[in-house]
Amino acid sequence: MSVVIEWDNAEQTALRYDLSGRWTWEEFFAAFDQGRQMLSQVEHVVHFILNPLDDASRNYVPPGALTHSMNIHRRSPPNAGYTIFVGAGTFILTLQSIGMKIAPQSALRYRFCSTLDDAREILAELIKTKT
Repeated sequence: MSVVIEWDNAEQTALRYDLSGRWTWEEFFAAFDQGRQMLSQVEHVVHFILNPLDDASRNYVPPGALTHSMNIHRRSPPNAGYTIFVGAGTFILTLQSIGMKIAPQSALRYRFCSTLDDAREILAELIKTKT
């Protein structure tokens, strides 16, 4: 499977999507639906880390990214928090720029960093400030 989801910490405040290879939207939405079930088991805010495991997944997004990202936002449960992109490639950053123009409130819910450790530091700050 090219998209695997699991809790990133024992407190269950972050779900991590590990992406590998040229993943598909079908694989992503299977993991997303699993994540929705996991979120329904807790009442607190849960943040997300999108963690590409290799160069292929870091530099690849399947066709239809803008449409699917809006669908993901619409289907997110009320306790969904920020999404942190690890090692986002140029395409993801371009989508973010477009998103800021189309739906600025939604686009503000994304953070970007270089490493998984950086993502965990951002997560700790988000939890500390309760945003």
